[in-house]
Amino acid sequence: MDVIVGVSIPVYQDVLRKIRLIRCLGLSWIEFGFFKGFPVSTNLISSLREMMLRLGLRCSVHCPYFINFCSEKSIVRERSLEIVTKCLEVCDFLNCELAVIHAGYYGSYGPSRCFHIIRDNLLKIIEHVSRLGIKCKIAIETMAKDSQFGSLEEVVKLCSDVESRIVVPCIDWAHIYVRYRGYISFRDVLKLVHEKLPWLDSLHSHYTSVNDFEDYHVPVGKGPPDFEEILKALKECQYFRRVVIVCESPLLERDAVKLLKMVREFF
Repeated sequence: MDVIVGVSIPVYQDVLRKIRLIRCLGLSWIEFGFFKGFPVSTNLISSLREMMLRLGLRCSVHCPYFINFCSEKSIVRERSLEIVTKCLEVCDFLNCELAVIHAGYYGSYGPSRCFHIIRDNLLKIIEHVSRLGIKCKIAIETMAKDSQFGSLEEVVKLCSDVESRIVVPCIDWAHIYVRYRGYISFRDVLKLVHEKLPWLDSLHSHYTSVNDFEDYHVPVGKGPPDFEEILKALKECQYFRRVVIVCESPLLERDAVKLLKMVREFF
């Protein structure tokens, strides 16, 4: 099993310099964060593509945080469709493998109705991007808050129900830890994903330490979940050909290197 450590970087500030630094640090994966939307010039996107190709780096994209397929406001739902579609177009241009999304909040709809709304919107997106020849995957992230769509079970069921291998899970280890108040087995997480999605051979994931049971990122080692325990579960289970772990620590580059060192010691 190939375990790759990457780093999440916003595209708005000095991103080209950061890409060069990341390559020098021995990291091989970047997740470009379009967290605030797309006030990004086409020239910058082209420069990102050129640099990634030249340095031999692989990448993913993180869609804006304000996506909410379950909003009661139709304009927000329509805008969410547009934004995810735009992300997938950028993802394809950058030769990225997938785009990560936060699917939305339950609001007044509740979990069951929200599930169907999100599924139907994903099917619309898949139909549209398929016509454009875009093959980037859509990664649904597990979320920390009980008010958000994104329990482990919901994400896995969504990926299974959408009859397309384009929709895959993004396992955020810290979010899962917070949502389940620490009562979670990393081995059980991997087992559930594997059993429900037996075709999945590459697992995308995020990692940071958090402040106890709050979704507040802290430097690696300054709080749970225990990264070493996650590595032990990955090594024991061996369900996937490849696992990508994107560092989301406040100390991105430093902690990504720290995670990479731990991975090399384990594998």
